[in-house]
Amino acid sequence: MKLTLGIDSSTQGVKAVAWDVDAQKVVFSASVNYGKDLPQYASPDGFLPNGNVLVRHADPRMWVEGLELVLKRLQASGCPMDQIAAIGGDAQQHATVYLESLDPLVFSRRTSPIWMDSSTGSEVAALDAKFGARLRT
Repeated sequence: MKLTLGIDSSTQGVKAVAWDVDAQKVVFSASVNYGKDLPQYASPDGFLPNGNVLVRHADPRMWVEGLELVLKRLQASGCPMDQIAAIGGDAQQHATVYLESLDPLVFSRRTSPIWMDSSTGSEVAALDAKFGARLRT
C-alpha cells in the first residue's frame, strides 16, 4: 500500500488523513481537539482566554503536542506509518512562532498571536500612515 498523509492544523485542533494512492480513498484518519484532548493548555476554543477581546494567543507547544498526539492516534488506528510516501500539510493562518534556537521546543515567547489577534492595530495604523501603499505591495 502506498499512502500519502495530509495534516491540517487549525485553530481548534489538528486532523490527519492517510490516503491510499492506489485505491483513491481515505483509509485512516485521526483528530485532536485542543480544548478536549489537551486541557492542560487551558485553551477550550484553541486559544487562551483573555479579558482583552483584541488579544488572541495560543501556546505553540500545544500545536506540537497536538501533532504528536494525532500521529500516535493514526498509528494506533492501524495506519502503517512506514507506507507513507509523501506528507502535505497546512496550518494556522497568520500564526507566528518565535524560535529561540533550533531546538523544536525552545520558543522565545510562551504564546503566539493567531489569526484572530487584533492587538497590534495601532502599530499597523502607524506603519500605514508612514508607508501607505508601499507597505502593502
